This record gives sequence, structure tokens and C-alpha cells, in this order.
Amino acid sequence: MLLVTGVVTGVSQGCVLAPTLFSTCMDWILGRMSERSSCGASFGNVKISDLDFADYAVIFAETLDILLGALEVLNEESEPLGLRVSWIKTKIQAFGDILDAAVLSVSVCGEHVEVVERFTYLGSDIHVSAGCESEVNRRLGRAWGVMDSLDHGVWRCRYLCGRTKVRVFRSLVLPVLLYGCKTWTLTKDLRRRLNSFGTRSLWRIPGRTSHLVGCQQTNSHPHEGCKNMPQQQSRKLTSN
Repeated sequence: MLLVTGVVTGVSQGCVLAPTLFSTCMDWILGRMSERSSCGASFGNVKISDLDFADYAVIFAETLDILLGALEVLNEESEPLGLRVSWIKTKIQAFGDILDAAVLSVSVCGEHVEVVERFTYLGSDIHVSAGCESEVNRRLGRAWGVMDSLDHGVWRCRYLCGRTKVRVFRSLVLPVLLYGCKTWTLTKDLRRRLNSFGTRSLWRIPGRTSHLVGCQQTNSHPHEGCKNMPQQQSRKLTSN
């Protein structure tokens, strides 16, 4: 006996199908948005309309009117699937002189959307200057926080050898410092500050071991993960 029932609700919380089904819906909605609007920004010969990760989406547009139109389409296409745009969490960021600096919010679908100078996307701080100084400062602050939290338990522990402490540094501190570093465009000053962090940290870990020996022990440097670091300098700092 075959029983046919209609589907009137979604999957339960924690269902293994939930991520796949949600991603499928989001992909369809954003595809419809791209078809019905002129959203997108050109980078050379490539035009990108949006960036997506789960329910976090970034929509690109070259004018404010195009962006507002795309957001309205996004809202319209989401409703039939039982999804709604969280306007409180939605932010608008303008690069260049597209918006007057005095504009603090705009209206979309009868809702106010805040215009911000910076926002955090997937753990990285995005600033309207298109630079990475604020993100590097943020990463340095968090890395110093990790260093301080391990001060008594690890760095000053007499029962751990220097090699073990260096491994802890590589495993717990460097990932916090270098998160998202492949997207950074470093200036000489930012490189100097990253080097300074490495120097002070490595002096603090193995006792009175020199910075160069510390770099050799870690087999890495605080900014080795940055793509635009000169290879010659990287080899010099990480060579044994």
C-alpha cells in the first residue's frame, strides 16, 4: 500500500539533509536575483554578482539603485520558499564616492538598512578603504590575547621544553594571527608590525633564544602565509 502525502514543512532541526536543501534554495534564489537584476561588479574580464557561504551572502553592484533593486528581488524570490531577509543583519558598504558620507541608512522594502564603514564577513574585517590595516590590527590584538592567556599555563611552565612551547605557538597563536592573510595587501609598516609580533613572541617562548633561532625552530614566520611576501625574504627567515 502506497501512501502519498503532501510536503508542507521543512526538515527537522539537525537533519543531515538540511544544509544541502538550504544551499540548493539559496543557489536558486541568488540565481533568480542575478537574472532579474543588473547586479554584479567587474574585476578585469570577470563579473561577480555575489559571494555565498551558507546563509551569508554578499551582493555586488556598481550603483546604489542597482543594489536596492537586487535586494528587492532577493526578498521577493525568498518569500515563496518560506525564507525572509534579516534586514537587521543586512548592511550596505560603499567603496569610493558612491554614497554621501552623511548617509547612515537607506530604505529597502520598507525597512531601514544600515550603511557601515566596516563589517565582519566570515571572520575578516572589511573596511571601505579596501585596505587591510584594520584587519591586521584586529588579528594582532587577538593573537596577543592568546599569548597572554597561555602565559602562566604554557610559556612559564618549567615542565614543558622549548620545542613543545614552540609547537603550541604554531598551533594556537599563528592560526589566529594569520587567519585570512592570503587576502591581505601588506605595506612595509604592516610587515614591520607582523615581524615585531614574531620577534617579541619568540623571545617570550623559548627563554632567551634569539629571534633567528626561534624562527628556525618554528620553521615559519608570522607572515609566511601571506601570498605577497617576497620569496627571498621568506626563505631567509625560514631557512634552517
